[in-house]
Amino acid sequence: MTVITLGTVLAFQQAASMQSVGDGAVILLADTGQLYTGNGTTEAILRHIDGRRRVSDLAAALSDEFDINPRTATADVIEIAGRLVDEGILRVVE
Repeated sequence: MTVITLGTVLAFQQAASMQSVGDGAVILLADTGQLYTGNGTTEAILRHIDGRRRVSDLAAALSDEFDINPRTATADVIEIAGRLVDEGILRVVE
């Protein structure tokens, strides 16, 4: 799994697009035609990814939005982001 830290900045891969659906998301990789689904937490993280925010910023936004412990939010963002990078949906900018 890709190592994600609090300072990691993430962006969508060029071929990836996300659509919010109900309490989750559908992600399409246009170059392969692969579809992925994500839960509400994944959707919330993806909504905040803009290629400039660090993982620490994403975790703070998630903590505020869902009123959860910042440590829990940080662990969730790091785990989910690592999987999304490994799947080719996200890329590490820095």
